Amino acid sequence: MKHLAAYLLAVLGGARDPDAESIKKILVAGGAKPEDEKLAQLLKDVKGKSVNELIALGQTRMASFGGCAAPAAAPAKEEHKKEEHKKEEKKKEEKKEEKKEEVVEEVEMGGLFGFDE
Repeated sequence: MKHLAAYLLAVLGGARDPDAESIKKILVAGGAKPEDEKLAQLLKDVKGKSVNELIALGQTRMASFGGCAAPAAAPAKEEHKKEEHKKEEKKKEEKKEEKKEEVVEEVEMGGLFGFDE
């Protein structure tokens, strides 16, 4: 893969038909170690083909792999903020309700337990 990536970078850089040396320079600049056998095989496979042809060929091969459903996307930051804001508002309302419930009214029991005060 690293050789193919370097090849595509060379093409993007303006080289119509990059040679092994230019690909090696890109790999070394990126901190990768070029492998002569793989590089020679890559150049043999891409010889006489345009980048557009290679990409089209790669897409058809990737499509044959099939796949599975993509994972669900994480909620956007703004949606997350809105949810947090709603939770905070709910907590504030619950606290207000609790304070209202804490108010205890003293009721005259009228000697219910045999005590008259």
